[in-house]
Amino acid sequence: MLGNNSSRRGSSRSARLSPSISHTVATRRQRPAAKVHLTNRPSITRKKTTTTSTKKPTRISLSRAKSQLTNRLRLEPKRLTTSEYSLLGILATACLCIITAFLTIANFDPARDAERAMSNLAADYYIEFLYPRTLGSQINNPAPILSRYAEIGFPSVRLSHILLYNNGSHASYASYFNNKHYQCDTSHSYFRFYPVAPYGPRDYTVEYSPDCLEVI
Repeated sequence: MLGNNSSRRGSSRSARLSPSISHTVATRRQRPAAKVHLTNRPSITRKKTTTTSTKKPTRISLSRAKSQLTNRLRLEPKRLTTSEYSLLGILATACLCIITAFLTIANFDPARDAERAMSNLAADYYIEFLYPRTLGSQINNPAPILSRYAEIGFPSVRLSHILLYNNGSHASYASYFNNKHYQCDTSHSYFRFYPVAPYGPRDYTVEYSPDCLEVI
């Protein structure tokens, strides 16, 4: 009787323990499946990161290529042909001729040139000839002598005389008074000088009485 009871108790304990053992075995077998499922997630994210990382350099390289092409186009100008160079040379020569013609016409004034020549002749004549010849030995004390002519002036001098003084050193000025655009009668054209205080060699005024005609 005791042996039967002990066997029954052992079978009942095994029956009680078997469901728990089977449950633990089943749970232990199911755990690796859960781990496998968890390990799959990082692989997906890694693929995404790798795909995104591979796409970025392609965009950068395309932008660099575009910038390089634009820089080459800017740095490399279009080369002109031989005919284009010759055409540019003809146009530049024509423009230069036109500008020269306009400047020549603008600067050409025979009456003005004759007046400038008279002014230069008057300055040379008074400083080099009339002033030292009038003062003589009193050149260091000019006021007592030149003050006499401050109001009345020196006697008039003909243009022909000024052109021939000092051995004709100023004879080249005659071209301003006798040309196809301007004609002067040098024998009837006069200069009159007036000394001015403090009576230095450049302290004077001059009056012109030209007998000239501009030829049109």
